[in-house]
Amino acid sequence: MPCDSAIIKDVYTLSPDLKVADALKFIHEKDVRAMPVIDKDGRLVGVFSLSVMLKNLLPAVAKMEDGLQKLGFVVGASTGIAKRLQKEQLQTVAETMEKDVTVAHPSTALWEIIRIMVKYGSPVPIIEEDTGIFVGIVSEQSATRDLEQRIAALTPKDNEE
Repeated sequence: MPCDSAIIKDVYTLSPDLKVADALKFIHEKDVRAMPVIDKDGRLVGVFSLSVMLKNLLPAVAKMEDGLQKLGFVVGASTGIAKRLQKEQLQTVAETMEKDVTVAHPSTALWEIIRIMVKYGSPVPIIEEDTGIFVGIVSEQSATRDLEQRIAALTPKDNEE
């Protein structure tokens, strides 16, 4: 069963040349955690998310797998991170977004989309396979709604299987 009925097509998107400060305002205004970044040709070029942006604020030693586990011993660590955010807000979305994004296509099976979400997180951007044009996203919520609708459509015979 393809994921096409779980795709949210009316999605807020960002331009790669938008400043991070403006992207943050938009994210807070729309109450979302992540937004696809779409170029002028309608192609997905990345995803801007709060989690990626916050990760960018941490010092490299804190992001390493065996790096620092706590920064509490660093005097003024919160102030330092706030200053990093101030600098990051001046950058463009293209400079801070996640560029290596796992995508799927409208024909991708819903179970495969769910596997991708479990492994890489939600939402999953959906692009046309042949053109790379952005179609929409599948979120945890839209996948769950789609599955619930499929349950409602089951016949008694389907439930026996």
